[in-house]
Amino acid sequence: MRVLEVAIQSDSHIKETTWWSAMSTPTGNKAENKLSKLLILAVALAVIFLGVTFIFLFWRGPELIDGIDPGKLGKDDGPKATTVAGLRTALAAALVGIVGIGTLLLTTATYFTNRRKDRDQFDLAQAQFNHAQETQKLNRDKDEASAELAREGQITDRYVKAVTLLDSDKVTARMAGVYALDRIMRDSAKDHLTIVQLLAGFIRQRAAIVGDWDAMHGDDSVPAGHVRIADDVQAALTVLGKRPVRPEESEIDLRGTYLRGANLIGARLNRALFVRCDLSGAELIGAQLYEANFYKARLNAVYAPGVNLIKAHMAESYISGAFSGAKMKNVNLNEAQLSAIDLEGASLNGAFLDGAHLTHGLTWDELSGDQGLVRVEINQLLEAVITSKTKLPEEFLADPELVRHIAKCDSDLLF
Repeated sequence: MRVLEVAIQSDSHIKETTWWSAMSTPTGNKAENKLSKLLILAVALAVIFLGVTFIFLFWRGPELIDGIDPGKLGKDDGPKATTVAGLRTALAAALVGIVGIGTLLLTTATYFTNRRKDRDQFDLAQAQFNHAQETQKLNRDKDEASAELAREGQITDRYVKAVTLLDSDKVTARMAGVYALDRIMRDSAKDHLTIVQLLAGFIRQRAAIVGDWDAMHGDDSVPAGHVRIADDVQAALTVLGKRPVRPEESEIDLRGTYLRGANLIGARLNRALFVRCDLSGAELIGAQLYEANFYKARLNAVYAPGVNLIKAHMAESYISGAFSGAKMKNVNLNEAQLSAIDLEGASLNGAFLDGAHLTHGLTWDELSGDQGLVRVEINQLLEAVITSKTKLPEEFLADPELVRHIAKCDSDLLF
């Protein structure tokens, strides 16, 4: 419809401009041209009249003025001859002056006439130029609309083929569909959110948790029917984690998915929903997970140095592994199970650990040489919100400054 509208507008504009070109000489200019022609004609007639008059006066003037007939002058009529000569000289001088004035008037009239003609020609040329520019713009808009329509058609065809591949029985075909959607998302900003939601739905379908999650929530064994994350699911996660930076109205929903061993290195999944998700053994090095929701998620033996978990919601989750240098300011770890976790150099400023279990364990000894000991400094804990409900190793509770900090946090929460 857009292309049709542009075509109609273009045709109408061309017709209107053609009519205007026919009427391009204003009524005022026509009147001026007519007046100029009349003026030139009047000057010409005046010159002819004056020429005839001066010839007559030059011939018969002395007789009419002084009664002297130049043809009858004799040798004794010297004074009269002088009078006739003077009169004729005066008439000749007057004639020369009048002719000069007439020539000046004629030249002036010709100048202004030519100037008006030049102005009219310029106006006509300018109107034709403007018309050509507008026609060119309309044609360009029409071409762009046609190109956009063709492009939309191509994207639609590519989208349908990619979605069809996602439903294939072959892993390689599904991966091809994922990467085709990635290309479409990068080429078409307006399809960005749709493809993000589609890929998230694909992950939820292909990697849904099987069984009672609450029953196996703290179990680090592989749930029945599950193996390591599938290649097509990993491909979809990679595309989501490296998607173009654009405004998004909703969070990426990956709730209830089995993503054990996922590679999310450097992934950008801020505010994503990982509720009741199994990310055990995942690599989260440098991942951006600002305000992500890991409620009741399982993150055992995770390798996540430098991960950004600022304001993340990780309440009641199971967490172990390497989080050295992690950004965990204002993270919610209330009632979380933090077993054998390495928090060396991690920022815990404002982190909530009310009711959390920070205990030693043996679940990540492959990642550390300390046989699963909790690695965290007292100074780090003094920056966090720790209450009497927080379970800490016995040696930590022997620090008097930490004990006072716990009492202060209890008092602050009461009031």
